[in-house]
Amino acid sequence: MIRLGKLSPITFLTLLLAVAPTARAATNAAPDFKEVYESLRAHLAGVDEAELNRAAVAGLLNELAPRAALVTANDSLAPNAATPLIGKSSLFEGGLAYLRLARVDNGLAAALRAAYQSLAASNKLAGVVLDLRFADGTDYAASVAAAEFFSAKKTATLDWGQGARETKVGNEVISAPLVILVNGQTRAAAETLAALLRETGAGLLLGNPTAGHALLTQDFPLSHGTTLRVATAAVKLNGAELSPVPPDIAVTVSAEEEQKTFAEAALVSSGANPSALAGKPAGTNAPNHRVRLTEASLVRAHKQGLNLGEDEAGFVSQAHENKPETPVVKDPALARALDLLRGLAIVRPARP
Repeated sequence: MIRLGKLSPITFLTLLLAVAPTARAATNAAPDFKEVYESLRAHLAGVDEAELNRAAVAGLLNELAPRAALVTANDSLAPNAATPLIGKSSLFEGGLAYLRLARVDNGLAAALRAAYQSLAASNKLAGVVLDLRFADGTDYAASVAAAEFFSAKKTATLDWGQGARETKVGNEVISAPLVILVNGQTRAAAETLAALLRETGAGLLLGNPTAGHALLTQDFPLSHGTTLRVATAAVKLNGAELSPVPPDIAVTVSAEEEQKTFAEAALVSSGANPSALAGKPAGTNAPNHRVRLTEASLVRAHKQGLNLGEDEAGFVSQAHENKPETPVVKDPALARALDLLRGLAIVRPARP
């Protein structure tokens, strides 16, 4: 292990450049770094060498992120073990299970199995949404084990520097249709899980491309207390370096809007009464009223399981005590995934 903190600023930055040959090759036309640094140190007014060194390090790390980064002793060098692996598990209308992963770590396959079985215990599940947005973790073995929990048409091989491992189809698998939500904050082991699920034919990816941070790293302690974390290689899927994983179905939404609506992903929990969640009474003694039947109201009534009786004038009688409207899902990617799974639930029984 090299203690880079004992090196001069120029030697330190020169060594750091060596960890990113592709970035250096792309900027061959740029001025020589040593020449620029020495010229700034000799002629730039009002800047001492310490300030110049800080600016050079910050700029270089910013350019090479996430392949190189500084971490301090107060930073977590590994995912927080106290954080649950499954951030949310909910049930949506139509028997659609929603599982949100917080991190990919040891025991994830067992946690997925427990969460799925809990939702399936009293409900017939017609599909699953696996949300990998904002998920992290560096346990690549756990991503393989989790991928094996879902039904697959073929196998895939993942290599994270400890020998290639091929996925296997186990005896206990989720066979329901699967949609995986991803975005630019789906990182490391979470994005290898997304890539494995698509590669094995387990489900469709929906959202935005993943971060492209599936990297093998090595830490180098520096003399002033921080640690330099350097990417030494990329994780490989079927022998090829894993780059940002594109979705099968793109849902264009800004990062700010997605972060804002991310918390709306579990409006209806397993066994909950939608009216109670909406702050409305479950029933009322109000008299029936007559409303004109339209195509939109018919579709909505069909989805809600309402029995509408139409009279000769094109009106229907509906009691107020009928089921309330289901809360609206404000998350665009999740709403698209739920619509897709509901469509599949309608189409699949009609197939021979």
